[in-house]
Amino acid sequence: MKVFHWIETITLIYLVGGFLFSLRFLFTLVNRMDERMQDASFPMRLLLLPGTIILWPWLWDRFRKSKSTNP
Repeated sequence: MKVFHWIETITLIYLVGGFLFSLRFLFTLVNRMDERMQDASFPMRLLLLPGTIILWPWLWDRFRKSKSTNP
C-alpha cells in the first residue's frame, strides 16, 4: 500500500506542477515562442491546456532552449 501512496503522491505533484506551468505558459510564455499564438482566443488556449499539463517538462525545455538562442 505504501508504494501505491508514493505513486499517487508523485503523480499529483507532477499534475499540479503541470497545471501551474500551463497557466503561465499558455498566457505569457507561448507568445514568445510562437508569434501566431498572440492572436489566439481564450477557448483555443483552453484546448491546449490538457496537453500542456502532461507535456510540461518538454515544453519548459523547449522554451529555455528557444530563449537562449534568440537574441
